[in-house]
Amino acid sequence: MEAKNVYQSIVTLLFNVIKNEKLRTKILLDLDFRNDNIELVNNLLSLEKDHEASFKDVQWSTVFAKAIVNISKEKVKFEKPDNKSIEDCYGDYSGLLTKISNLYDVEKSTLTDSSIEISEKEIKLNQTVSLEMKEKYSEAIIEDKPEGLEVEVVDNNSEQPNIGGINQNAGAGFGGGFGGSQGFGQGFGDRQVPPPPMADARFYPYTSKLKNIKWYKIGLATTFGVTGLMWIILSLIISLTKYTINTKSGEWASYFNGWATFAAKRPNEDVFNITINQYYGNLVNNTAGYFIIAFMALILSYILYMMIMPARNYREQFRISLFNIIMPFILLLSFFQMYLGNTFATMSNHNEAVKNIRIWFEGTGFLSESDLSAFGADDSIKAIVDALTKAFNVKAVTVILWINLVFISLCFAFMVTILIINPKLDRRKVMHANQEYQQLINEALQGRVYEMDQSIYEPEAEVKKFYDDLAERAQKRNKDNE
Repeated sequence: MEAKNVYQSIVTLLFNVIKNEKLRTKILLDLDFRNDNIELVNNLLSLEKDHEASFKDVQWSTVFAKAIVNISKEKVKFEKPDNKSIEDCYGDYSGLLTKISNLYDVEKSTLTDSSIEISEKEIKLNQTVSLEMKEKYSEAIIEDKPEGLEVEVVDNNSEQPNIGGINQNAGAGFGGGFGGSQGFGQGFGDRQVPPPPMADARFYPYTSKLKNIKWYKIGLATTFGVTGLMWIILSLIISLTKYTINTKSGEWASYFNGWATFAAKRPNEDVFNITINQYYGNLVNNTAGYFIIAFMALILSYILYMMIMPARNYREQFRISLFNIIMPFILLLSFFQMYLGNTFATMSNHNEAVKNIRIWFEGTGFLSESDLSAFGADDSIKAIVDALTKAFNVKAVTVILWINLVFISLCFAFMVTILIINPKLDRRKVMHANQEYQQLINEALQGRVYEMDQSIYEPEAEVKKFYDDLAERAQKRNKDNE
């Protein structure tokens, strides 16, 4: 008989007991039945400690112990039985299975059903007993308390048992003073234990601390802000700038007299527009509506705010959030599309614009390359390009494009640098902290006090000072706003 199979069977039974309204009510009302379930939790402890058993890589004794405490609204002492064999654990499981089936008329198939996924969230959702449930299942209640079980009735109106005190591990002073929910411990029996390490304000889970992080943030925000501003300016230019040509009248009519095929294919279109996109040979439609430009400006402002805002928790003092790298990177890709097509070549040599406009005429489908050659359209195209160069103020636009490209490159360089120097997760430290925390919980289940390795935490005075300063700045802002 393998420990892991027995462990899984007990976990499944306890889960189905708590899910069942009738049996959950019996845990509250029937002390004898509650004692049977407590014994199964103690057996889980034994299998975990003595045989390293688990289910889905989770040790469930803590979860079910809290569930029983919350259902019964009493302080209960859980203890690992000494030298209990796997067979005896299975015997307790089998005995309770038979007892429930006979006494409470619940089918064994219901109690052993494993079709519903077992999760801590689902268990937490089934830790209450309503007044209707009490009235419905209150028959045949055993009133005597079992001997040898330490039970202390607490506030029956409370969802959680009362907390008698705070041990050294709980980080007293962190809860109400600073850190919000990160500083609160959680009630367990007659003590309070700290939150899990990753949720604890004192725990720093990274390999190093990035110094002078303020300047990295300012550098990234500055380059990204200028890039975004250039994009907005260029988008407005593209949206507002177009050049209109009339092929039948006005100054351009003489240029199109020989374009017989063009006139034949566009009999009802004497006027057409050329935009700055066609001039630079960019095949991507960069024409953004005013709404899109405004929306992008809002996103840009929000990202810039997130980049430069002061640290909201202790960890943010020494590490740049990946949000501040991923979101700018996505926007930079959209900014960079302005340089697709023949844009680079045209920025360096405006003679490329002649080729771009020629390609555009071919791309419209109205004229082929042979048409353009046959009608001697090169002179007309060169004249159009000269007119566009003046009308679009190409020199100024090109300067903005180069500035934008430089800042896009700087942004990418900043991002790569930050990714390289940003503190990495210290997996060994996190693993050690989680092991210490699990040991603390296991000892608490057995009614013993365990002091965690305090070296995993940052100096309390340093962390407290950070949150005190944070609270002081918040109070000052509130006074200024009054």
